[in-house]
Amino acid sequence: MLKIYRRKLITGLMTLQVLFSVVFVLAFVNLLHNRPIIDVGMSATLINGIVIIFSVISMFNIVYELGKVK
Repeated sequence: MLKIYRRKLITGLMTLQVLFSVVFVLAFVNLLHNRPIIDVGMSATLINGIVIIFSVISMFNIVYELGKVK
């Protein structure tokens, strides 16, 4: 039972890691082209910077959680 939980947890965390990596790349490419990844009325640089920062923080958090899985 614990093996199944562990495998599902690792699969879910790796899926999130890939998702945040894709969001990071999209935000970085849009930052280079000065286009916002989402348009909410603020500057493109600010929006993309916020998305990049939160993506990096989330990726580090996922790596930390993967390290705790035994």
